[in-house]
Amino acid sequence: MRPHHAASYFNLAEKAVIALGLLGLSLLLYGVTYWLFGDLPLMQKYFMLHLAFLPVHALVLTVILEELLSFRERISRRRRLNTYLGVFFRRMGIDLYLRLVGLLDNREELEGIILVQPHWHHRDFRAARRRLTQFEPQMRPDPQGMRELLEFLAGNDSEILEMTRNPYLWEFDNFYRMVVAFFHFLEQTRFRDEPALTSPWLLGHLAQEAGKTLQMLLLIWLGYLEQLKKDHPILFRSQLGVHNTVVPILLDEDWDERN
Repeated sequence: MRPHHAASYFNLAEKAVIALGLLGLSLLLYGVTYWLFGDLPLMQKYFMLHLAFLPVHALVLTVILEELLSFRERISRRRRLNTYLGVFFRRMGIDLYLRLVGLLDNREELEGIILVQPHWHHRDFRAARRRLTQFEPQMRPDPQGMRELLEFLAGNDSEILEMTRNPYLWEFDNFYRMVVAFFHFLEQTRFRDEPALTSPWLLGHLAQEAGKTLQMLLLIWLGYLEQLKKDHPILFRSQLGVHNTVVPILLDEDWDERN
């Protein structure tokens, strides 16, 4: 007998012993009750009442409690994912954001959506996510900027591949779609030569994909900050300081001229 099958057999035998033991204990208690009071009709009445309650008991255990446990598990997974997202943004997320927003023409409109304030609550984050979903990025098909973006993604190919090995990530649609967009970028250019990257059609297509990727990245960023505020308020303020410093600099068209 294989070790795995042996363990399953003993586990099943143990459960059977427990079940028989509980049934035997129930019969013993019923016997003691009859011996003490001798009221068989009363025992039958309470037995039928308890039997009628079993479906409600099953409903509470299998539906309500299971849903509560599932909800707690989702919250726990969300917190673990948020820890991973913190690492992701430090290692490549912020750099990716800088390259994407460098191709964006309507930056001022984006700033009014994603500039998070310390006093924000759930309704503020929810409103920002709704506005970001409706936001239409106007991406510039700049050959040099697009080449830098593609080189950055190609240089982080192993990091992107590592994301696919984390089972928790696939439960969150925005992150899944963003990783798929990464691979789409890479596959669009993997088998194309350098002159193809100057094609207006290809640049326009990649610019549209870059806009979608920017939206998904910022939706993830807003969710990350909201969860961070709940779990680690001090770290939230630290991350907020970095983010709200980077964005105005990027949005200032005259920054390079004054420095």
